[in-house]
Amino acid sequence: MRSWARFVGWAATAALLAVGTVDGAGGGPGLFLLPAGVVILALLLRTQVWPEVLGGVAGVGVLCLLVAYFNRHTAPCPSGACAGVAPGPWLISGAVLVACGFATFIVFRGRASTV
Repeated sequence: MRSWARFVGWAATAALLAVGTVDGAGGGPGLFLLPAGVVILALLLRTQVWPEVLGGVAGVGVLCLLVAYFNRHTAPCPSGACAGVAPGPWLISGAVLVACGFATFIVFRGRASTV
């Protein structure tokens, strides 16, 4: 069960670092998430890293799914003057990233326990 906790920890770390970097680059409040992400990263690097680091892929995928969810009522406009973004590409990329993160973790976790 500890490997699943580390997987979730890597997912949370990737999400914190991604939001902190993207939002913090524009001077937003996400900049304050970077120190938390760095602290969690330092703690996770002291434990087993592979294959739990694949949680980072799932964490970024969850962020994509959140962007899709928050923009679920928007539609792209031909003029490009509409507020929001089209949720479809975010939904697809988020689902693919989450599925790939979980699937590869399960496959490599199974291989690691049999070797």
